[in-house]
Amino acid sequence: MKIIIPYHLKELLENLAAKYKDEFTMFGKTRIEGENTYLLDVRVPHQSSGGAATEVSEDERVQFMEELLAAGEPMEHWNMWIHSHNTMGAFWSGT
Repeated sequence: MKIIIPYHLKELLENLAAKYKDEFTMFGKTRIEGENTYLLDVRVPHQSSGGAATEVSEDERVQFMEELLAAGEPMEHWNMWIHSHNTMGAFWSGT
C-alpha cells in the first residue's frame, strides 16, 4: 500500500510544517484505489497544541465536521488523521 501525495499538497504540508512552531493536527480527504490511498485535500482544525502534543477536542471535531457538511463535503472521504512532529524525528507512535 502506498499513500500518493500530489505535489501541490506536498508543498502545502511543507509550508504548514514551517509555519507552526509546535506540533499540529490536520485531517485528510482521501480516495482509495486498489492498494493505493490518494491524498486529495488537507485541513487544519481548531486545536490545542504544544511542542510534544496536539489535541482536537470533541467540540472542535464536531465543529470541523459541521463546516465540511455545510460545504457539501462527503464525510466518508475525510478519513485520515495526521499530525506533525515539529522538530522531532519521525517515528511510529505508541498510540
